[in-house]
Amino acid sequence: MPAPGRTVTRVAWATMLLNGLTLGVSGWYAGRPVLLLVAALCFACVGLIPVAWRRHEAHFENLEADRKALAGEVRGLHDLLRSRGKSP
Repeated sequence: MPAPGRTVTRVAWATMLLNGLTLGVSGWYAGRPVLLLVAALCFACVGLIPVAWRRHEAHFENLEADRKALAGEVRGLHDLLRSRGKSP
């Protein structure tokens, strides 16, 4: 399985940043505090996206290590079954 790229993460980050910026400017000029609140939430999400990506990468690293360990166990069991089949 190929390693996931960061392109989608960067696009999500840039989209949330742009949304927060446009909502903040719109809320400022229109004098609508609700838009400013939504902009603040978008900026908070901008900060959470890299944190979620690091967690996601760590999870995949753990899965890869577990997969290698399991492959070693399967290889060992396969060798054991082969050796038992050869002896009378």
